[in-house]
Amino acid sequence: MQSIWQDLRYSFRLLAKSPAFTAIVVLTLALGIGGNTAIFSLVNTSFFRPLPVPEPERVLRLLDSLRGPDGHPRTFGMHSQNVVALREVNKVFDGIVALRGEDLTLTGGDEPERIAVIYRSEGWSSTLKVQPFLGRDFSGEEEKKGVDSGVALISYGLWLRSYGANASALNKSMRIDDRSFQIVGVMPQGFNFPYDAQVWVPFVVNAADRARDFAVFARIKPGVTVERARRSLDEVSARIKQGYRETLPGYSVASMTLRENLTDNEDNTILALLCIVGFLLLLACTNVANLLLARSVVRAREYAIRAALGASRMRQIQQTLTESLLLAALGCAGGLLFATWLNRYADALLPSNIGTQMGLSAAQLDFRVLCFAVCASLFAGGVAGVVPALARARSDSPDMLKEGGRSGAGHGRGTSRLLSGFVIAETAVALVLVAGTGFMVQDFRRLQHRELGFQPHRLLTMEFLPSQTSYPPGARRTALLRHVLEEVTAVPGVSSAGATTVNPLGGGNWGASIFVEGIGTSDVNSAFNINHRLVTQDLFRAMGITLLRGRVFTDMDNELSEPVAVVSEAMARRFWPNEDAVGKRVRLTRQNAPWMTIVGVAGNVHDSGDPGDPIETWYLPYAQQASTPAAGDSLHLMVRVEADPSSMVSAIKQAIWRADASLAVFRVSAMDNYYSESLERERLGTRVMSFFGVFGLLLAALGVYGVMAFSVAQRKREIGVRIALGADRREILSLILRRGLALTCVGLVLGSLLAAALNRVLASFLSEVHGVELTPLVIASVLLLGVALLACFLPAKKAASVDPLVALRSE
Repeated sequence: MQSIWQDLRYSFRLLAKSPAFTAIVVLTLALGIGGNTAIFSLVNTSFFRPLPVPEPERVLRLLDSLRGPDGHPRTFGMHSQNVVALREVNKVFDGIVALRGEDLTLTGGDEPERIAVIYRSEGWSSTLKVQPFLGRDFSGEEEKKGVDSGVALISYGLWLRSYGANASALNKSMRIDDRSFQIVGVMPQGFNFPYDAQVWVPFVVNAADRARDFAVFARIKPGVTVERARRSLDEVSARIKQGYRETLPGYSVASMTLRENLTDNEDNTILALLCIVGFLLLLACTNVANLLLARSVVRAREYAIRAALGASRMRQIQQTLTESLLLAALGCAGGLLFATWLNRYADALLPSNIGTQMGLSAAQLDFRVLCFAVCASLFAGGVAGVVPALARARSDSPDMLKEGGRSGAGHGRGTSRLLSGFVIAETAVALVLVAGTGFMVQDFRRLQHRELGFQPHRLLTMEFLPSQTSYPPGARRTALLRHVLEEVTAVPGVSSAGATTVNPLGGGNWGASIFVEGIGTSDVNSAFNINHRLVTQDLFRAMGITLLRGRVFTDMDNELSEPVAVVSEAMARRFWPNEDAVGKRVRLTRQNAPWMTIVGVAGNVHDSGDPGDPIETWYLPYAQQASTPAAGDSLHLMVRVEADPSSMVSAIKQAIWRADASLAVFRVSAMDNYYSESLERERLGTRVMSFFGVFGLLLAALGVYGVMAFSVAQRKREIGVRIALGADRREILSLILRRGLALTCVGLVLGSLLAAALNRVLASFLSEVHGVELTPLVIASVLLLGVALLACFLPAKKAASVDPLVALRSE
């Protein structure tokens, strides 16, 4: 113990005498450790941090799943009849709760306000078990009455915003969609589950109402494994198919964990960063090991004296490792500061549901993150210190004590090979890091310039929400929508306006299972899954969606006319690859659904929903489908304007309120801004990775320069002799450059193999990276070659200017 304390004190004194060297090493390690710690804190929050739900690992999300003839399953929120059947045959779950979200209108303030209301069935207290922090939960009697009980829970955010965080809000009345609800409790801060909920009301699930899209969660009984619970769902699927004849044979009950439900495919950017940023730490370690090895050669005489005075090789190794671990500890401290600063901006990289619904933040460095930082520091200190320590232990110390010994006496071939190996390793690791950055940049650029299938410039979007009580799905809702569009179109500066049930960039989606006439129509296994859109007749013109064949909808396509549809080009190519889709017929799989005649084919529109969603889409006239479930959702208004969209917002809102002053208007945005904002996670990830990539280039340059400069200094006498014997200075310049570039090229070859392997891994996380991307790899290789050339040129130029007399005299 005493020897370790002595080594620490000696290392402190030694590092204090070389502040420049110490600062470079500590800064290098701090950036490597801090970058990895910051990314790990995101991983920790997404995958390991406790959720505000007791024992979340025992909670499953259950979904209806339908596998079509193509073999690809598609999941949906559960149908009410399936929820009831699930409860009846349940043997492995302690509790089952069904949740359904709706955007409704809160009145009583200065303007109607859109709020997310969750209809909550019985079973919450035995499944999710999250209780109000103020007030009480619903009673059993209130859960049996459902909405008619007239009680509600509100979120902490709504309580703070509308009631000033005053406890007197309890038992007050709030009016939502022409209904009054009494507030009985306030949910914990940050908890807005699911669907960014602001209000929860009790609800009774009834199989007869044929309601769809329930988010169903079930808590597994103690002693039952997740695998056994999932196997039991096969029995549930069989019972549902047996009990309800209209259920398709491809039906099953799918499941995912609560955390998987929350991440919802939004963790890909984090996982891609984690794959790449590990090479930053490895590059930092290699660079520091390089510096420490070069430093140990300079201190060779000191080590020889220590050995002559009786220091064993193990004692010398201990001293070297102590010094490197001390540097790593200082780097860890700096890394934690850097990670803390970086995490202030890192929440945007988290899956949105983790933050908005569960209230978790990446900015908190908990015990797990601190342990990771310490482990990263120990790894960095060990890797950076062990090679110089072993190299020093193998050196021939007596030669360094000879009077007049040359400066290169302790610089044997072994050390030279190690330094050369470090150049190769640094180049290879730097290439992987820079190429990985290039892959992410290319992915973001492709996303940014993706063909959307419509014209987002000067297109304004907003949502409005007709009251379900005043405007139930049907003729009254259709009349309101027609009135709204007439008022909006009459606003000066508006070219055209239309409405749709799905904003293609909004992330939400409606799906449908259909039969295609002539493709196994009599076989119930031949159902296909497609995207489902209800639109008004001017939607295509307002959004700038290209009509390829046929026609769009007209006023004649109403509830009294023959059902019609417009399909996307992708759908036409899939089902009628060698025929004209116009005139073909399709229908929904539900019993007695009418056949719809295709009257037009539109260009493909990019959809930002679930990556598993199909790309085939049909559009149906809103007027013909106004009584269906999709028509009861909020409506997305698309307005083509002649001026800056932001200058038109107020006038268009006033036009909507002229149709009905109680309509809540929300999510107002220009579509080009909407798309740009939807890429914020990818944009931030690319910026973070670009910073790390530039830092990697700098480390590679410093590493190559340091080794080549050290090599020139050690070979100063040799170079002087060569010049004295008549060697041309250009030959000296070429000699040094050839050696440096040869090592760099070996590193580039090895790095290319590693980068290609990384490319294949990243392809599973980045949607626009496919196969082996050569462009980022070639650009990264050229950049590193240029950096290495510059790093070699400066020492080579110095070598070519050596005065042979001075070089020989100095030895």
